[in-house]
Amino acid sequence: MIFLRKILIIVLIFILFSCQGQKDEFKCNEDFNVILEEYDYDNINNEWLKEDIAFYIELREICEKSPENIEKLISVNHKKGVAMGNEYSVKSGSHGIGYLSVYYDFIYMRDSLISYKLDIPLKAILLLEKNKLTPQQIFIKSDGFFSNSNDYSFYYGFENASKPYGRIKQKKNMNSKMKFYMTPFSGIKYGCRGGYGNSILPNRCAFKQLEYEQTLTSKDLIYVMHSINLASRLTAIEYYTKNIDQFNKDEQEEIENQITLIFSEFGNEKVEILLGDIGYYLTIEDAVNENLKNDCL
Repeated sequence: MIFLRKILIIVLIFILFSCQGQKDEFKCNEDFNVILEEYDYDNINNEWLKEDIAFYIELREICEKSPENIEKLISVNHKKGVAMGNEYSVKSGSHGIGYLSVYYDFIYMRDSLISYKLDIPLKAILLLEKNKLTPQQIFIKSDGFFSNSNDYSFYYGFENASKPYGRIKQKKNMNSKMKFYMTPFSGIKYGCRGGYGNSILPNRCAFKQLEYEQTLTSKDLIYVMHSINLASRLTAIEYYTKNIDQFNKDEQEEIENQITLIFSEFGNEKVEILLGDIGYYLTIEDAVNENLKNDCL
């Protein structure tokens, strides 16, 4: 009996220490509650619904069989791309039919589409399911690092979006947080807070989650500074500047050389930075300096 008690105590201690060693995932804007809205199914416009279903079936066909042809269905020729530098750009927007709206982020290298993400809100997913379609076979629930997301996403060419630009070797064993942060899908708006409710911006949330997941070394920062996502590069510069004492002289020199290169590559072209509800257009160096005044990281 005493032996069994000892075994039980040892097992309980092991479980306790195991639980203490586990980290919950970091989430931003947890105070923002996403309210699930559904359609008034008793007053559905059947003509709109037919158009939605026809569009979704065509979208499903492309996603499953020829995702590279998405621009035949969702044209973004009218959209102006947001420059990321190094000949990369991003076009974001929505494509609506009747009730169904698909939100997109298309990533281009020069004029060639290399990757994209499509989002469908949960209420549209439920509407399609109610009409005997199965969109969740293609559109997967988002991770929800940014508040409590109710979006469902489809990715094409994710590996292309997560590759670094320039002469740096791609990491083979990146964790999922680092890989996601390297892509423009983590949010291309640089800054701290802004927009609805002055919430923490998506890219900043993704960075906080990455920082929570691992200690960022000089090699990590230099790698992020080769992201095709300009917002990720600038946030890495900001983090380094605020934490410069964590790095030795050689590391500082290597990082600062990369920062100088980033600033010179982008030149005097301006980016939008949100400060509260107001957007300002600044050079990337001025944008980083402005953000350094805020206690955001």
